[in-house]
Amino acid sequence: MKYIKYVAGLAIVSIALTFYYSFHFDNFHEVVKGRIYRSAQLDSEKLQRYIDTYEFKTIINLLGKSEGECYSEEKEIADANKVELHDFHFSPSKLPGITNLHSLLEALVNAKRPLLIHCQAGADRSGMASAIALSFEENPPLPELKKQFSLKYLVIPLTDSVGPLLFDVYEEWLNSHGEKHDRENLLHWINKLYVDYKQNLEYYIDTVQGKIFEKIGSTDEAAVYLKRGLGKISMTGWSFDGRSRLPIEDLYVVIDNENVDKVEYKYHRPDVVEYFNLDQHYYKTVKLGWLSEFDSNILSTGCHTISLRIAKDEGTIIDIETEFKLCVEE
Repeated sequence: MKYIKYVAGLAIVSIALTFYYSFHFDNFHEVVKGRIYRSAQLDSEKLQRYIDTYEFKTIINLLGKSEGECYSEEKEIADANKVELHDFHFSPSKLPGITNLHSLLEALVNAKRPLLIHCQAGADRSGMASAIALSFEENPPLPELKKQFSLKYLVIPLTDSVGPLLFDVYEEWLNSHGEKHDRENLLHWINKLYVDYKQNLEYYIDTVQGKIFEKIGSTDEAAVYLKRGLGKISMTGWSFDGRSRLPIEDLYVVIDNENVDKVEYKYHRPDVVEYFNLDQHYYKTVKLGWLSEFDSNILSTGCHTISLRIAKDEGTIIDIETEFKLCVEE
């Protein structure tokens, strides 16, 4: 019975979305009158028209920078109209990374108004950012914030959506600590207590045996391909804790949940310091680049998963799956 209701619900949603897209395909809506608006990715003609009509001073782009035509046109129009463009890349269906979330928070608080928030369809990511922005602007009750990721904005029920995911975790914290929602509690939780889907670990795996990872098709996964019999192999990458901005002391690389090696922080990474806008002293005093070594002879042919393991002080071990794979060929 539940399954039938679920299928029927999805059918209704699909019909509703088809109807809605027919008349509201730019998904443009007012969040706070005269100050905050949200939309889908707009073509150049519509973007210019909305800038002329609403006199936007800021655009918050949640798709990230890209080399595509849409982004190039958006940047060109923003520059021509002296509109500040802030670019952040969020997944529509995962909890946001802590560094990205903090940067978005800072932009939403300090950006010149009126501002436009947009993602691809103006649904999941725009809903999350609009709810946060609305909280700072008008401090409404939590149920009002949740309306920003409703079906009205094409957020489909019963699916993973970044807005509900984030605010469900926030609400769990409120309930478990006997707190009530308000602007100050939301700000405190995001800045001081929030833990993302990768335990606040910012990281990247750069190379194995000096070889750069290659994308696997159209997926987010990437792999390095090595021949058997290489003996000891080296892996390099970088990482730091997104809240403290310091290297994680007990960090391990794990292959196939079996082969474990503690990373050794050996390299300064000015590129990482610049990208994340870290303090200047990181250039010379903090090593974020690490080295890990494995015996390739223990690996069978085929592709092997790579995880990062954090060992907490209380003896807790947390494994974080990555999108990197090590593939061994004959």
